[in-house]
Amino acid sequence: MYELNVVTLYSITIPSEATVALNLEAPFSLLVRRPIYCPALAQFSHLVVFVFKRLQKKGKWSESRMKRDKKCGPSPSHKIRNEQVHRQGLRDVPGRGESVLCTVTVKTQLEINHSTTMSYSEIKARCLKAGVLYEDPDFPAVEDSLFFSRKPPRPFEWKRPSEICDNPQWITEGASRFDIVQGMLGDCWLLAAISSLTCNESLLKRVLGPSQIFTGGEYCGAVKFEIWRQGAWCEVVVDDRLPTYNGKLVFMHSSDRNEFWSALLEKAFAKLNGSYEALKGGTSSEAMVDFTGGITETFDLTKAPDNLFQIMCKALQRSSLMCCSIGARNHEIEEKLDNGLIKGHAYSVTSARKVMARTRQGLKEVPLVRVRNPWGNEREWTGAWSDT
Repeated sequence: MYELNVVTLYSITIPSEATVALNLEAPFSLLVRRPIYCPALAQFSHLVVFVFKRLQKKGKWSESRMKRDKKCGPSPSHKIRNEQVHRQGLRDVPGRGESVLCTVTVKTQLEINHSTTMSYSEIKARCLKAGVLYEDPDFPAVEDSLFFSRKPPRPFEWKRPSEICDNPQWITEGASRFDIVQGMLGDCWLLAAISSLTCNESLLKRVLGPSQIFTGGEYCGAVKFEIWRQGAWCEVVVDDRLPTYNGKLVFMHSSDRNEFWSALLEKAFAKLNGSYEALKGGTSSEAMVDFTGGITETFDLTKAPDNLFQIMCKALQRSSLMCCSIGARNHEIEEKLDNGLIKGHAYSVTSARKVMARTRQGLKEVPLVRVRNPWGNEREWTGAWSDT
């Protein structure tokens, strides 16, 4: 996986349709064959241009897919978009430092959907004043926001919560680790971290903020989250349109059909990473840093200290977030073990304690760890102390 630098775009005035000269900074020169949305020029309108980049891998130059920069805030590589773009007389591989001429078709929209630097309160005020619902220009309701490597497997339809159910709610009867259900994405690492987050009310409140609404006079179609990125708490705003199929959410969702906080939190992470598909595969420790601003520590059980259980108990007493997983090779991912656990799958650790139990050696303290599978009850622990 590569982190791509962005090409600097200079401030220029864009008429409704124009030919724009872009300076290519070395060593970028390979054509990325999809348009890229440029927030830096958002004040002029929705501008789409072709940007040329080059990466070296094992001595060969090859085309690489655009990867969302991890930084919080606008960047020219925020979101690949499909718009009407026409190239004129371009070579596939322009030389280093050359300028490239692109004919750019500009699509005018409401000003409130252009400024990627506006805060949630500014977006809300402008939407309410204009009488429109917010549509996020950085993460639009298009196929590229879903998958970067393929077409959606079925015709998804983007819908707002009020179009999915009759009484949409932000949270119903309090958020808990049982609220979250994994969808068709392989992002159990994120679900495990979110499940752990629900066990800490103050941290959850920090990330989710105050309750948000989906109907009524104050409803603007935008929701916000606070996520720790690059050393600071960052406001992440998305619109509330979610991908559905046959009227049901296809990615992360709540066990309660009327509850939408978890689905929209996943969407915020998808925006930060460029697409939903980009969430496939990750580490829970990475997500827990984003939720807490804290420092993560990882233990390999084959090399764990003798007092690991005491460390876990103390961490849980201090409301630390904790997750675990079983390592797996590529061909072993999601392989079920005899005890019911899944290899290459992330679990949230929700409790650890010692209990007195009668064993063959007599009455004895037994250390127990309670974990939760983001898949719900589909795959459970079947060993000692299990329900079966």
